[in-house]
Amino acid sequence: MPDSHRVLRIFVQKSAPTLAAGFLLFAVMGAAQGLYGPAIPELRARFGGSAGQVGLVVSAHFTGAVVGMVLWALAAPRRRLGLLASASTMTLAGGCLMFAYVGSLPLAFVAAGLIGLGYGALNVCFNSLFSRLPGASAGRLNALGGCFGIGALAGPMMSGAFGGVTIPYVVIGGLALALVAVPIVARTSVQASLVDEPKRPLHVPSATGFIALFVLCIALESATGGWATTHLLASGLSVGSAAAWTGAFWASMAAGRLIGAPFLRSMPPGRVVTVTLTASIAGLSLMALGERAGIGYIVAGLAFAPVFPTTVAWFSQRMGVDQRRLGVVLAVGYTGGVLGPAFVGWTVDAFGASVIPLALFALLAGELLSAWSLRRGDRAAPAGRSLPHDV
Repeated sequence: MPDSHRVLRIFVQKSAPTLAAGFLLFAVMGAAQGLYGPAIPELRARFGGSAGQVGLVVSAHFTGAVVGMVLWALAAPRRRLGLLASASTMTLAGGCLMFAYVGSLPLAFVAAGLIGLGYGALNVCFNSLFSRLPGASAGRLNALGGCFGIGALAGPMMSGAFGGVTIPYVVIGGLALALVAVPIVARTSVQASLVDEPKRPLHVPSATGFIALFVLCIALESATGGWATTHLLASGLSVGSAAAWTGAFWASMAAGRLIGAPFLRSMPPGRVVTVTLTASIAGLSLMALGERAGIGYIVAGLAFAPVFPTTVAWFSQRMGVDQRRLGVVLAVGYTGGVLGPAFVGWTVDAFGASVIPLALFALLAGELLSAWSLRRGDRAAPAGRSLPHDV
């Protein structure tokens, strides 16, 4: 098909800076979020306060992220995407530089909120952009998530190397500032028009199913990573070993996305999501191995890896590539980052840390139910409307 080859050639020629900027920015975003772990004890030592109070910096980040997603969804139809992306990158950079030198705990909350604001807008920006570009998008989206995971690992490593979070946040803020000058999405409207499509009517049952899937997906990932150390300590591991296995969970998620990206081009996204979620059962089961429970976290990380980015591709396939819809759905979905860890925390308070895998199983069961329900919708697609696999 010469027209599709021409489109792909134009895409390769003109979109390389956009793709590179997306991958680099997601690594920067991951590093900024990954630094909250070492930042919390540092903030407690500097300003005092309980763990719960200082831990609100993470809540401030997720609150800012939800606001950023909603603002992008509202502003994106105006098509000034390059300006919006640059402003979002500036906000992310400003939050990082502010966090490096905060003089009080309330200012740390403000800085985390600014980081989240830029993060949320850029998250919708590049997820929707990578869905609209020619060719298969599931692989691109998984690679994008893999870059975020690499950054999330690099942030704490930088903190260990420099003995604190000040220099890492300055470095990350500087990198974000450098990327503002890159034509991040200057040609986005041109590229998007190459594969644009008429806006589809909103199918409320499908939209509800995807919202539930996103909420449970983010809830399961954040709860598993957030409570891994607690569970591993209760399983008999030392503090150092528990922290190492927790890091291995996040590393396996990043590796799974990067390794799996080239293999997802020919598989329907719904099948990828349901198969990998089913494989997650093995990971959660292995978490009952006592001192060897860390193996379960690696298996779970590999299985979780493609779920979120492939669900974005699946959503775009089923619901159409619409930035406003994607922004709203992701904004609601990111509430899972608050609800999931809280749900597991309630079960720990009631029954002890040994039941953490069972609580994770409950989240996984809901996620599988949502995914299988959406798969039924794929199979019931009208004969006149095919559901392409090249997403």
